[in-house]
Amino acid sequence: MLATIRSDPGNVSLNTMLAEIAKLESVRAVGVPTGMFADVAPQVVTA
Repeated sequence: MLATIRSDPGNVSLNTMLAEIAKLESVRAVGVPTGMFADVAPQVVTA
C-alpha cells in the first residue's frame, strides 16, 4: 500500500488524476491525526 501511495503519478491524464485521488483517499482512510508529525523534521516526514 505504501509503495502505491509513494509511486510517481505519471503523465497528466484523467486516469492518473483518478489514481492520485484514490491515493489521497487511502491516506485519509488511515485516519492519521493532523498534528501527528508536527514535531518531526520535514526531511524525515518526506523520507
